[in-house]
Amino acid sequence: MLYRNNSPRSRIGYVFVAIDLSKVREAVVIDYVGSTTCYWAIRKALLPEPVAFLGSIAGPMAIRLALHLWRERANARLQRKRKLIAPQTEKNAPTLRPPSAASAGRIYIN
Repeated sequence: MLYRNNSPRSRIGYVFVAIDLSKVREAVVIDYVGSTTCYWAIRKALLPEPVAFLGSIAGPMAIRLALHLWRERANARLQRKRKLIAPQTEKNAPTLRPPSAASAGRIYIN
């Protein structure tokens, strides 16, 4: 363990951050490929150089925002599907109610 000022009472802690290689690869592809594609698409549209430069900056930002919103919506959709299926425990096990005159023979499951 490293010590600050050669004193055992003042320890320097370590912080370890793990980053998935897929996230790094995704960031590199969005930055380089997205920027270049946006730049050349704007240049092919016969717009001036400063507009193409700004587009190459704003393009990857828009791509990241679109990916973020798309993933959020997909996760929300999965959460809705997961809520519909509850595990069967003693507390929430289905019970059959006897039909009453008002229900006219319908069976309800809790």
